[in-house]
Amino acid sequence: MKSHRTFKKRRSVSGSYAKQGLIYFTCLDYKNQPRHMQRKIENLCVRHGGSYYQALFETVTTDIEPVAVCMRHYISSQTTLNKLIKTFYESWV
Repeated sequence: MKSHRTFKKRRSVSGSYAKQGLIYFTCLDYKNQPRHMQRKIENLCVRHGGSYYQALFETVTTDIEPVAVCMRHYISSQTTLNKLIKTFYESWV
């Protein structure tokens, strides 16, 4: 069952509300993005997610709550996932 998240600016991530929103909604609409944008999202997840790249990908491309993603991917702390999300957003160019 999906839990519907709403977009909120991440205070720990540099960048404006508008830029963070653009990244958030672009990733959430992953399936409808052109192939080059899908590759960009995938590559950023692999580069910054390390062994947790699948969890990072699931977090940024779905509206599933991060705590549920952590449980599904055996990540013991949501702080770990939040750090990955932060680097993902900050590396978006």
